[in-house]
Amino acid sequence: MNPEHIHLLVNHIPIHGLIFAIIATIIGLIWKSKQVIITGAVLTLLSSLSIPVVMGSGEAAYERHQKEPNIVQHMDMGGMHWAKKHYENAEKGAKATYLLILLSAGVLAAAKFKPTWLFRLAWVMVFVALASVSLNAWIASSGGKIRRPDFHTTSSVEHE
Repeated sequence: MNPEHIHLLVNHIPIHGLIFAIIATIIGLIWKSKQVIITGAVLTLLSSLSIPVVMGSGEAAYERHQKEPNIVQHMDMGGMHWAKKHYENAEKGAKATYLLILLSAGVLAAAKFKPTWLFRLAWVMVFVALASVSLNAWIASSGGKIRRPDFHTTSSVEHE
């Protein structure tokens, strides 16, 4: 399996996983349930920990795309533009998800050592997770516009 295929396989985890984590955490906050908030924090942590795999496979795919002329020759100008844009967007947007690793660990630590901080930290985690999902969707949007003949049968969307 090449880096592009690995990237396509794992790149949905930070978005879908965080959506489930946000829902769980909000339910925990509404119900004032420490256990459900912990579940949301664990889901947030696991989803956020997938970012290094997503970024690593995406970067490897981008570098391979730059080095191998047989890939580039099959991509149209729109595809090359969106590959670069997707790479740049990912570099900018991943920081919020990296922050979630620390925040979710903080929520888990608060649950054990500082229960009075739990609800406040959980709300911060929810808001950062919402920002992260939005940024990840923005990143995915540019990635979805890349067209390669081995992935799609239609040409790239022209760049804006």
